[in-house]
Amino acid sequence: MKTSTAFFGSLLLGLVGLLPVQASETVKASLWQNWLQDRQQVTEETLSFTETQYDPLLEIKSTKKGQLSYLKNQQVVQQFTQPFQGQITYQFHKIKFELPSRNLLVTQQQSADALIFSQALLNLLAGNEPALAKIFTIHIKPLSGSNARAWQVALVPKQRNNWLSEIKVTGQGQRLQSILLTQPSGDWRLINLDKRR
Repeated sequence: MKTSTAFFGSLLLGLVGLLPVQASETVKASLWQNWLQDRQQVTEETLSFTETQYDPLLEIKSTKKGQLSYLKNQQVVQQFTQPFQGQITYQFHKIKFELPSRNLLVTQQQSADALIFSQALLNLLAGNEPALAKIFTIHIKPLSGSNARAWQVALVPKQRNNWLSEIKVTGQGQRLQSILLTQPSGDWRLINLDKRR
């Protein structure tokens, strides 16, 4: 069944250049759906990441590196190795920060707004679109000048959120490439992902 899906997906991708824009967007939606289906089979995974964070008020950009470990329906651990050592553990109802300058536990009762990213990350990596659709409006976005296998999805909170404006997810075929989190303040975090080295 998976081979059949891959075959038809490849066939569609080969025709993208011959199709009008609307049909091309349908192919992007199909790539997103195929990626979600594949994610449902993943129970655990470790990826390398490079995170860039920007504060527009102070005009400060910082970069961190490390590993992102995923355990389906339980947690995502973002372990920093450069320029410091520490970690953030994302779970459905809490986020635990263990950083050199601060240890902090954020619960659902303390800040439901902050936990929306934790819930989005867990549901995204589990390929759980129905759970994402409860919290976010999902937009399949075109990528100008990109190849036929590239896709981009924007997750916009359905309810006003003081902590999050949008999560933009990009990928190529079955590979998740980046997660961009934008806050109402203009601050953003871009997490670029790669296979574990």
